[in-house]
Amino acid sequence: MMSYKNTQSITIASDNCKLDYIEKLISSNGNINREMETLISNFIDYTWEQNFLEADKCKMLIKEKHPDKYEKIMHASNSIIYNCDLIIHIN
Repeated sequence: MMSYKNTQSITIASDNCKLDYIEKLISSNGNINREMETLISNFIDYTWEQNFLEADKCKMLIKEKHPDKYEKIMHASNSIIYNCDLIIHIN
């Protein structure tokens, strides 16, 4: 169980802000990783289309390329897919 006693929460409702957050996660030195951007976009599209085999392939590649940020990327992507607010906990 996670504890968020000493953290602040930010709630993001707009899809554009969620995409900006994802871009920030996959950027390095201000440059957006276009390969990751395509993988995440494909993951979202395949999930919407219920093409889960292809979506799972994208998830595996995302995890392989960004294991340290995988959970945050999936959380943000799922908030877009399922049209729910994205809540980010900041220490």
